[in-house]
Amino acid sequence: MREQRVPERFGVTQVRQLLPILRSHRYDPVLLDFSDCRDVAPLALIHLIAAVRARSLLGLITTFRLPSSPGTRWRLQEWGFAAALERAANAPMRLLVAMEDIPYLDAPRSSPRLPPGGAARQVLQFLETEGLFGLVSYPLGMPDVARDMANAEITRWSSPLALALFERSLKGDPQDVARVLVQELVINLSHRQDARMTVIASEMHLPENRADVDGQLVIAAWDDGEPITAGGEMETDPLDAFPSVVLRPMGPATSRTLQLPEIPAAVRQLIAAVRPRRQDGGGAESYRRPRSELPLLLDHVVNKFAGTLMLSCAGTAVRLRSDPSGEASFMAQIVPEALENAGNLIVMELPAYASSW
Repeated sequence: MREQRVPERFGVTQVRQLLPILRSHRYDPVLLDFSDCRDVAPLALIHLIAAVRARSLLGLITTFRLPSSPGTRWRLQEWGFAAALERAANAPMRLLVAMEDIPYLDAPRSSPRLPPGGAARQVLQFLETEGLFGLVSYPLGMPDVARDMANAEITRWSSPLALALFERSLKGDPQDVARVLVQELVINLSHRQDARMTVIASEMHLPENRADVDGQLVIAAWDDGEPITAGGEMETDPLDAFPSVVLRPMGPATSRTLQLPEIPAAVRQLIAAVRPRRQDGGGAESYRRPRSELPLLLDHVVNKFAGTLMLSCAGTAVRLRSDPSGEASFMAQIVPEALENAGNLIVMELPAYASSW
């Protein structure tokens, strides 16, 4: 057995360090020791669950030692980590944790104290206990799943308290979080080819005061289906057909625009997955579009909520946002060293602002 200790903070960087071990056939089983962990990011858990799913499909076993911190264990419980992990590993949680952690699975959930600070932070804590933030997993490829998933997610994101929080902290229409962002995301997931499961993760951070700009609402979804870029070779390059997208490398806004020969085909296909059809009848329309299209999601994330949309599959990731130079409707940037997991990952990042209640 390979035992790997997880540091106090578990984020995407720490997942990156674990992936070589989790992808290796040499290590079976693997025990991930979270006993020292006190800070866990939902997006990191999505990457971890994707890796566990890949190992499970190969017949490799992944087990866990739960955090020793009661607060961290409570957070994982409230986030629905166990249910998502069980679906990914196709095994009950009792077989996925160390023997000494089994009593924690049956322990009653204590109500955490409300955090210090303003009412907005207490609202965030309450919504987390109500299941708005954290992880939710669903099976895919089964009858009525799309309808049930859509109903559950739209209801989850439409509570009066959530709408009040979004109205005070986000730029866009608060009702559009559920009726556009979440609904379009769920529709896209339900149409994914050969997918058997999906995990939707979310978290929200509010800045300390109105002068800060580091607040954010993140909604992410991973599925284990066919890459969203699948759909045949492009007969006409999508950046020729839709010149309202420019692609620049990550870095200063003054960095030069990449020319078509410099852009990998996988990146061009990812961009094509979110471009709307032309309405003026001009330009090339002959290429076969990828199966999954997300143009309405892109428009609302970038233009209505001033956020960014990231697409990732097959080791390629592209982040789309508004073009600060004004040359195009959207700017796409290739994410360096994207994590390579099976399936697809869609991440919406919306800026959140301090608010008074």
